[in-house]
Amino acid sequence: MTQPPIRSCADDEATLWAWGDRGLVFLACLGLFLASPAYAKTQTGWASYAPSLSGSSGVARAPGASPFQGEEVTATWEYWTGASPGAGGTDLFTSDTVVFTAEDSVDPDWAGFHTSTGTLYELWDIDFWEDEIRLTFTSAAANQLHYEYMYFSPVGFHFEDTSGQWPAITNVTVDTHIAPFGFNPANVTFDDDNIWVDLAGSMCHLASMGSMPACQNPLSLTGYDNEVVLIVETVPEPGLGVSLFFGVLGLLGFSRRQHRRPTPSRKSALSFAEAGSRELY
Repeated sequence: MTQPPIRSCADDEATLWAWGDRGLVFLACLGLFLASPAYAKTQTGWASYAPSLSGSSGVARAPGASPFQGEEVTATWEYWTGASPGAGGTDLFTSDTVVFTAEDSVDPDWAGFHTSTGTLYELWDIDFWEDEIRLTFTSAAANQLHYEYMYFSPVGFHFEDTSGQWPAITNVTVDTHIAPFGFNPANVTFDDDNIWVDLAGSMCHLASMGSMPACQNPLSLTGYDNEVVLIVETVPEPGLGVSLFFGVLGLLGFSRRQHRRPTPSRKSALSFAEAGSRELY
């Protein structure tokens, strides 16, 4: 009767090494895949990765992350004393508030935001797309005098994470390519959960007034200098960092195991020494 081959300790050790290597390789591949753009596309949709123009400004921007996708946004129109709260000022009063969900596939996320509840002039469209917030003064197209605006005192937008779901904001830059005349990017301030856009000093007129030009701009895709685009940087999503960590950890572990694995010559020497010691007894 044929007996099954006798497994040695070396055979068992080799099997354990092989399964350990497979596990580490799988862990590395899984972590790197979860951190890849290919996986992100399956979660957010291919459309959100298509290149686009930043706020119709003519500035081409590469695809970015969507830190606000699916998150609740509270937008208010506020009047401030001295400056916006982000710049050390204080709230005077709020004239309008809207709450909506940011969606990359919806443009704009909120149409006709009123500077005062119930009014039909001085309207703005608000659109969150990937890492951008686009503010468009749509009343400019009405071509009526009472649809113009000119703000001398601190007043403007306040975007707030009232639900506590946004990643922490780390920086906000401003694309002023077709911003209203007099808009000052330094008036945009932020903290972890808030962005204030102070429009003080800016204006949009149908006709020029001395040194102040008209709002029309035939070179703009909107036909006017009426759009402010905020580019928001946030703390990376925890999931991405964790995925990268496990991927790198798996690769490092696999590399160390390969380095520490006994070589065939060492295995042979150990086997010969074991056989010799058995013959002595």
